[in-house]
Amino acid sequence: MSLYTFAYFFYNSIIMTRDVWIFIRGLQNTGTDDAEPVEVISAGTYYNRNGKHYVLYDQADDASSMTANLVKIGSDFVELNRKGSQAVRMVFRQGVRTSAEYPTPCGRLLLGVDTRSVRIGETNGQIEVQMEYTLDADGDRISSCELTMRISPRTDISE
Repeated sequence: MSLYTFAYFFYNSIIMTRDVWIFIRGLQNTGTDDAEPVEVISAGTYYNRNGKHYVLYDQADDASSMTANLVKIGSDFVELNRKGSQAVRMVFRQGVRTSAEYPTPCGRLLLGVDTRSVRIGETNGQIEVQMEYTLDADGDRISSCELTMRISPRTDISE
């Protein structure tokens, strides 16, 4: 076996990519009675590097623009990086308050992200993430959020 062939197989055994389905369910409670769940199902790509899970997928913002999403899942945190018209970086770590700059039509809004819980589980080739967090702007609570994300191999689309 040549050095190139060995390097190729070694690299691909460490960073294995798979086509996956990403199921996201979110509930954002703003204190009014109109809190409705949001559900997104998207095709994406998964890989594992250095013990962390990475999921890449695109999401339509409106009829004409797309946002590329990269979700990094560690043993005790989730990081969301969005590129495009809704570019933002958010980190969710239980018991830790972080901040994120969120784009709006009037400029960037500095959000506080206070993560109450992050639960990450792996079973039967699927990864499930459950998070509860609050968002605030200038110290004023905007919403209380719950989010569940399930990553499944693309051959398995059952819930």
